[in-house]
Amino acid sequence: MRGQWQLWQQLHGKFRLALNASIEAARVGEQGKGFAVVAHEVRELAEQSKESAGQIAELVYAIRQETVQTVSLMEAGTKEVDEGIHAVNAAGASFEQIRCSIDGVVRQIQEVTAASEQMSASTEQAASSVHVISEIADASTAGTQQVAAALEEQLASMDEMNQAASLLSAKSGELQNLIGKFLV
Repeated sequence: MRGQWQLWQQLHGKFRLALNASIEAARVGEQGKGFAVVAHEVRELAEQSKESAGQIAELVYAIRQETVQTVSLMEAGTKEVDEGIHAVNAAGASFEQIRCSIDGVVRQIQEVTAASEQMSASTEQAASSVHVISEIADASTAGTQQVAAALEEQLASMDEMNQAASLLSAKSGELQNLIGKFLV
């Protein structure tokens, strides 16, 4: 604003100079024609400078508006990224708890299988029952291991998403720093 005021004062001074030069040229008469031409050129230059200053002021205002809007969008984006990181971290913790529970179930199933195999040594009838239980336990173990493997893959994907979110957050911080430089 101060720069615009100074520019306005300079333009006003040039207008006054051109007006005074025109008055002097008119007063001198025929001998002041060359002076009148120069005064006319100075006046035109001052008018062009005034128009250019107005255009520059409009551009500066538009740039400020765009900068404010960009900063607002970046802040909203940063907030969304932070919320995404929080959600990813929460989901990762939940998946970790599920994986631990599945590991416990797998251990228990393995213990049941071992107990079933010991019981099969006692009797023939118990052996056939244990054999059925063992097959069921093996099927459950395989299913559980498949679920555990799928969860491991999901945990790996979540880690990748977490890293990507962290990278986005860092880039957002860098953009905010850059925008901060424009606002200064």
